Amino acid sequence: MKKLIFLSTIMAAISVQAVAQSMLRVRLTDNTPVNVSLDGRYFNKRGTTVTISELPPGEHKLRVYTYLQSRRGRGYEDMIFEGFVRTYHGDITLFVLDKISGETDLRVQPISDFTFNHPPKNELNRIDMFDGSDGASEEQRKRKESEQAAYSNNTNNNTNTPAVKDTPPPSTAISTIDDEELDKIKKKVEAKSTDTDKMLALKTALKNEKITVNQASYILSWLMFENSKLDFAKWAYAVTADKAYYDDLKPTFSYKTSIDDFETFLNEHK
Repeated sequence: MKKLIFLSTIMAAISVQAVAQSMLRVRLTDNTPVNVSLDGRYFNKRGTTVTISELPPGEHKLRVYTYLQSRRGRGYEDMIFEGFVRTYHGDITLFVLDKISGETDLRVQPISDFTFNHPPKNELNRIDMFDGSDGASEEQRKRKESEQAAYSNNTNNNTNTPAVKDTPPPSTAISTIDDEELDKIKKKVEAKSTDTDKMLALKTALKNEKITVNQASYILSWLMFENSKLDFAKWAYAVTADKAYYDDLKPTFSYKTSIDDFETFLNEHK
């Protein structure tokens, strides 16, 4: 009986300790491989993301290294960040670094809510979701092709068959910006070094225009940080013509908190 009580006490202590632990996940905006050291301990976990679990909550000294090659082809690591990051009881701290501008993006989520199989989505890591041609998701591309085919058939047959109820015309027919103009805007945005400047350039270029959801999805891929994408998505709602499909932008966001925030915004604007 005493043994059972002792074992129960040990298990309870372990459970409490596990809940009290925190986690840290580190990645770069362009998803190039990194290594990290934390509190002086080097973690040889080179990858596009490095996750450190069972951390005591609190402030930790973080160093982030990227892998480079010398002119002779020899590989070496270069430290691109040194600073402090805080973790919390039962939470995972998501640390994203832009190695060019040095900007960082920190998000905290309950460990139980975080999905490790949900990869970050940005311009360089959208293989599963985007076809690489115009920034549209596979579902959006198929819908667009279907709409264009129906629109073309109705025009060519010269019939009076009404269009499907509540279905907007093809996106290209309701946007005031064509592909050539969009490319010009993209070049202006890419010339900016920070998301703040990129957002300003976008708002200036689009304030008197109308865009489609497909175009909005493509534009979001030009921004580096999740909070910037969320802010732009909210701003762009007013200049988007096919608002009925605005929830198609949800897969653009990587974090559950961002998706929840976006859904709340949509519900408030229905």
